[in-house]
Amino acid sequence: MKNVKLVSAAALFAVAIIGGQVANAAPRPQDVKKENISRVELKADENEKIITPPDVGPPTGPYVSVGVLGITSTTNLLFPEIKLTGKIETVNAQYVDASKGKTEKQDTYLSPLLAPKPNLDSGGFSESQLDKVFVPGYSVTDTRGTGQGWHLTASIGNFEKFAADGKNVLQEGEEGYRKLKGAFVTFPPVKGITVKEATIENPNNVAAGVNAVLKAGDPNAVSLANAPVEEGRGVWEFRYDPYKITYKGVTRTKNPVTLTVPADNYAGAYQATMTWNLADAPVGDNA
Repeated sequence: MKNVKLVSAAALFAVAIIGGQVANAAPRPQDVKKENISRVELKADENEKIITPPDVGPPTGPYVSVGVLGITSTTNLLFPEIKLTGKIETVNAQYVDASKGKTEKQDTYLSPLLAPKPNLDSGGFSESQLDKVFVPGYSVTDTRGTGQGWHLTASIGNFEKFAADGKNVLQEGEEGYRKLKGAFVTFPPVKGITVKEATIENPNNVAAGVNAVLKAGDPNAVSLANAPVEEGRGVWEFRYDPYKITYKGVTRTKNPVTLTVPADNYAGAYQATMTWNLADAPVGDNA
């Protein structure tokens, strides 16, 4: 038993010596790790607000005020003159002249023939001209902050003939009334454009993915653009350039909206009304 006691005492003495060495060394750093919290709350702005295009123009337009979810802009589709040649003709929707201001009035398109210095790469337009146009297309703004997604559809009415004075569209039953037979408008596939600083994991998921064919006079809406769940937050613009252009250092490819008209139609100027509808959930969502 005595041997056991001696061993125990030696062990205790050794511990005491080691403890003394630590006490005489440099102090150990204390409290070198801290944790804080950072907090912010994001809320949907229920008030209508002015929205601006997501990047360099020319934009669709004009842009209008919207609430937390809305169609921010739609451009009138203005097509050039079609020559009756005895066959089916297809023409491209043109840039709309916005030189009189960013207003709802969009009654003339900007023909490349107006450009003083033709340039094949820019469709014959100077950059100063492109400063004053709307490109065919549309935009959607979603600031709900819910990630629910959305779905945009459209339909187009009959192309009905203008009266002889060129000011009013004739109504069915009026003398001289005509409508285009077999006409249809096609929106090709296009990727949505959003603000670069606001991009999400995969912004290309927001797209008009297939040819959308709108038959004149068909009331059935056709899918144009779709934002899946967890996508589509922010401002999204869909542009259909009738020419390849380079504007402010950015090159845009030719990808026009087209109008196809069969040969067996009457001469004259015609106009149709497009109807746009925005659903607050993506296509296929049954919630």
